[in-house]
Amino acid sequence: MNDKPSQRSHSAQAPSAIPLEAIQEAVESIRYGVVQLIIQDGRVIQIDKTEKIRLA
Repeated sequence: MNDKPSQRSHSAQAPSAIPLEAIQEAVESIRYGVVQLIIQDGRVIQIDKTEKIRLA
């Protein structure tokens, strides 16, 4: 059994490569709900948007 911590390096995504416009559009386009960023190896790979409808 290997007790050493993983040495896998995670290169952070460059600020210019982060899809800020897509994130902003997702946030501004819903009134109630959730915007979820899916990150893999330090990079945003998916944006999930779930909108909820309030009845009361």
